[in-house]
Amino acid sequence: MRMDGRDLLDELNRNRLDIIFSMDFGLSDNPDLETLQLDSVPFCMLVPPDHRMANKNSASLGDFEQDTIIIDEGQKLTGEAAFLQNCFRQAGVTPNIKMAANIHTRLLWTESGFGVSMFNASNRACSSTSVRAVPLNDVPNARLVLAWRKESQNPSLRIFTHLAECCL
Repeated sequence: MRMDGRDLLDELNRNRLDIIFSMDFGLSDNPDLETLQLDSVPFCMLVPPDHRMANKNSASLGDFEQDTIIIDEGQKLTGEAAFLQNCFRQAGVTPNIKMAANIHTRLLWTESGFGVSMFNASNRACSSTSVRAVPLNDVPNARLVLAWRKESQNPSLRIFTHLAECCL
């Protein structure tokens, strides 16, 4: 099942899902959840093909100080937006943020040149031919995690998480 982060967390909290794969933007701080880190994923800035940074091998957040940064409501609800804003703050940049309704609109606005948008490099948007993904060298990697409710009694969950730990 493929959902955005807020829907996954909602389904997990409602006991409709036993376990989720998600980026950790506060999941590991939730006292009701257990998490297992699977990977560490770098961030990139998606820019339109004609953007001044489109052909760079890497960039810092300061390189985008004059750009509009597009985020979406899903990022706001999962804690990713707060993480991104903190990254800008630490880089000494006050971003001009434009809010999109969802990830699809965010990508469309980026493709259309209305701004730029940060994505973790594992997101399939980073491989789109309609934008360029510029790796960011001053943003901490995102953590890809498995997350599940501590009180879950599903015996398959324990087997699955044990196998996942063995594969790391």
